Amino acid sequence: MEIKEIIRIWQTGSGIRPLSRLSGLSRNTVKKYLSAAADCGLSRAGPPPSEEQLMSLVQLNTVGRTQAVIPTAPLLAPWAEVIRDWIKQGHLKLTRIQELLKQRGCEVTYSSLRRFVIRNGWGRSNRSTVRMEDTDPGQVAEMDFGRLGVMWDNQSGRKRLAQGMVVTLAYSRHHFLWPLFGQTLVEIIEGLEACWAFLGGVPHYLVIDNFTTAVASPPGRFASHGSVFAIASDMLSGVDL
Repeated sequence: MEIKEIIRIWQTGSGIRPLSRLSGLSRNTVKKYLSAAADCGLSRAGPPPSEEQLMSLVQLNTVGRTQAVIPTAPLLAPWAEVIRDWIKQGHLKLTRIQELLKQRGCEVTYSSLRRFVIRNGWGRSNRSTVRMEDTDPGQVAEMDFGRLGVMWDNQSGRKRLAQGMVVTLAYSRHHFLWPLFGQTLVEIIEGLEACWAFLGGVPHYLVIDNFTTAVASPPGRFASHGSVFAIASDMLSGVDL
């Protein structure tokens, strides 16, 4: 989002100094992004960046030396059946499996072994997902939060960790994303009002995540399914959310 905003302002004719001041990034960093944008085919008079172009620019934000890619899959492939038996029948942890492999002359890092196990579908999950029953249009919306990354906050004059409030309609699975810097009641209500205005209607119920602002008591037995708030008893006519 930060890089996309830099490109958008740059395409309006803004220079390096204003971009640096607005984004909070150094001029050298802004120059780096703009130089890479030109290499990707972007220009001031051209269209906005595509998803592929943005992803190539995001890679510039990787700090430090690029680590060499070690092809661990060929090393672990001959041990696949043994590893599966250790997990499924022996119920061994990956740390123990890593030790056993090392004793047999196969040295791999824990992260490489873990990725190999996940790719083969042998990992054990401690969390279960309960599918919500299908609802009628306009009945239920679900709300949750996620991290968007560090962004510049004009009000505080510094970079802060930005969050994303995601509202998903249970019937159509349409999404609405609202960036915010906190989970205060004022910020949540502002985001929800923007969501209803964008969607053109209000659902009857909102299933919320158990965040502190909305939950007055500790989570109970069914906390993993979220809490349910009754939002409105009527809908805008003719709107199927």
